[in-house]
Amino acid sequence: MGLPIRADVVNAFLIPAIEQLRVLAGNDTTLERMELAREAPPAPYQLRMTIHGQVEGIVYWVFEPELVRTLATKMSRNGDEVGAHEDARLAAAISTLIGLILGNARQALLAAGYSTDIDQPERQADSLSFRAPGLPSLIVSTPVGRARITYGIRLAAPAAPHS
Repeated sequence: MGLPIRADVVNAFLIPAIEQLRVLAGNDTTLERMELAREAPPAPYQLRMTIHGQVEGIVYWVFEPELVRTLATKMSRNGDEVGAHEDARLAAAISTLIGLILGNARQALLAAGYSTDIDQPERQADSLSFRAPGLPSLIVSTPVGRARITYGIRLAAPAAPHS
């Protein structure tokens, strides 16, 4: 069983996420609220990532479609608008965004003294909801849509000494 989570660990995920969304979606990006999740409804852009090491657990990212389209357009090389049915470009934009956030999160966790490995995020099927009874969810609001970050992370229990 892990140890209770600490604010510096949560902030390693929250701050890079808000900052990256602010750069791409607009300066009005804010932490709208925190709530305890029961279940996230099916959404076209859900990612699940697993963390191992001194911090362990699962983090779910859920993005509203309009936010994904806006991010994909801003991240496109030529600035062309990305349409709602360009799934490969939309998925690539989210993967790039999450990669940037995870890179910053790893650095923040290392700076706070936590060695971790973060698996490549897995995209969840559109029709799936995930159950997250009692897990905290952060709702990040941007001018073009919301992102939900639901996390079940904890500090790993120290290894038992060998006799």
